Amino acid sequence: MIIRNQIKRIDQRINGYKFDFQFVKSKEEKDKFVHFITKLEIKKEALLERQEKHVR
Repeated sequence: MIIRNQIKRIDQRINGYKFDFQFVKSKEEKDKFVHFITKLEIKKEALLERQEKHVR
């Protein structure tokens, strides 16, 4: 249950960053958002793997 909540929170943050990314003009800012989103997606993937192992 805790892992599922963490995944939901990460999804919300990713969606927020993707929304903000639409309105960014400078390349530096866009790179920063891409970096944040990529980091969060890696964390999410690790949590999904942990959840899968836990369910078994």
